[in-house]
Amino acid sequence: MSASSSLEGVISVLEEISEALQDGRWHGEEEIAQALNLSTELVQKVVRFFAKYGLVESQVFAEKKFRWLKDAPGLPEALMIVRTVSLEPMQTCSAIASKLERGK
Repeated sequence: MSASSSLEGVISVLEEISEALQDGRWHGEEEIAQALNLSTELVQKVVRFFAKYGLVESQVFAEKKFRWLKDAPGLPEALMIVRTVSLEPMQTCSAIASKLERGK
């Protein structure tokens, strides 16, 4: 498997999970995993990644559930932000925001 097809597979999973979360309803990790035919462990990693970068919020009911934040950026913009921050961690937030604005 080539690196580009591997990356495409990762992005495809991120897209599937983000789409499932964007309906405004709360979703449990197991529920998402079953609906998308993915492992619960993979879904846990992805939703926690989304939560780490402020894209989803979580709430504990009988189990921990997640949903996409209404004012969070879409997945492509979020991935660009994560990439920019990871490549240039020493820049200030304003410098990163300026760079992202120019990239639009």
